[in-house]
Amino acid sequence: MTAGFQVIAGIGIGTIFSVPPIPMQANAASDDQRLAMEIMVAFRLFGALIGLAVGATTFSSVFANRIEGIALPASLALLRDPSEAVSFIPYLRTADISPALRDLLRNAYEDAMQTIWYELAAFGALGFLSSLFVNELTMETEELGRQHFEHELD
Repeated sequence: MTAGFQVIAGIGIGTIFSVPPIPMQANAASDDQRLAMEIMVAFRLFGALIGLAVGATTFSSVFANRIEGIALPASLALLRDPSEAVSFIPYLRTADISPALRDLLRNAYEDAMQTIWYELAAFGALGFLSSLFVNELTMETEELGRQHFEHELD
């Protein structure tokens, strides 16, 4: 039951990792392709780091602001610390709390996730807009190899 999401995510991640090297290799000289791929992977990892930092910071600050105004019982006092909020999600189903309090907690989680989505959508829009200024390069080149051997076909 839990493998379904992982399969979908794996397919998506596989596409992300296999498609960008093609234009990267078209842009770089054959001797520089390794360096170009290394730089691309470094930028990809740096982007993931930025996304993780923005997402974690946003979740912590928005969740802390939303949970501040809710009177929590002693069994849910752990939720005052936003770093524990994500690991506490599975226990919310079995927690003995009123439906009104459960709705307030759900709204706090929802607001935090919605804010993260808005921020990452803005990053995506910025990336799309910046991609409009990328020059088009052709992938059709005459590769002569390292020895520059030319052979005429009969």
